Amino acid sequence: MPVQRTSRDGSQIKVYYCGNKHGVWQAYSFAERRATLKNVVCFVDKDLDEFCAAELPARDRLFVTQFYSIENYLCTPSGVDTFLGIVVGLANDSPVKAALLAKFGESLAQFQRVMLPVLAWAVASRIRGAKIVFANVGPSLDCCIALEDFQPREKYDLVEFFQGKCIDDHELSATKAEVSHWIEILTRMEPKTWLRGKYELWFVLKFMNETWEGLAGQLLTDRRKIEKAFHLSADNVFAVLGDKLAPPLGLSEFLQKNIAA
Repeated sequence: MPVQRTSRDGSQIKVYYCGNKHGVWQAYSFAERRATLKNVVCFVDKDLDEFCAAELPARDRLFVTQFYSIENYLCTPSGVDTFLGIVVGLANDSPVKAALLAKFGESLAQFQRVMLPVLAWAVASRIRGAKIVFANVGPSLDCCIALEDFQPREKYDLVEFFQGKCIDDHELSATKAEVSHWIEILTRMEPKTWLRGKYELWFVLKFMNETWEGLAGQLLTDRRKIEKAFHLSADNVFAVLGDKLAPPLGLSEFLQKNIAA
């Protein structure tokens, strides 16, 4: 069943969640065959396809994210800056805000380095024909990563942990040499192209919520204190911040081209 939504200009939008890329492709093919279906566009996350030669066929009304997934677009200094300003209430010239943004940049870079071997293993294993099911771990990494002052610390060897959780046929699991090879390749690339968006969002939500809790009670003005009014989660963060950030690269042009006035 579709989810009915209303755009800013009052237009009615029906959103269908198709489950996975195969479901999206089936929906697209159906819409393409029906001449009466206008203003139908489809969206998929890129994930690791570009590294594994498994890209979807190019189509005019199909938008594929530039990054691993849509969550990665929120996990930026701009996203945290917007959060600290609009949600928490810190002024643009606040030294506290500047210090937190610097800390976020350092912590996020460290988190990306910690996760790099895991995603290198996933790419190398998929190339060997393995099916990697990250959903077996879930969106939270509390089970395997501890954050100490926002510095990630592995509770276990992460590659071994994910190998034990996310692959059925261990004979198809990548060798250490293959993992090292892909670490070298991915290191030269923008981390958001290979880091699973749900994991990056887990880290960023941790940063936002714990930062907000730490600031709660401090004075913004003589009469106003910082209050933590709610908990940010994967379920509400897009509603809170999504329309306040720049859209994914190419999305505006894609919509203008494919949605009739």
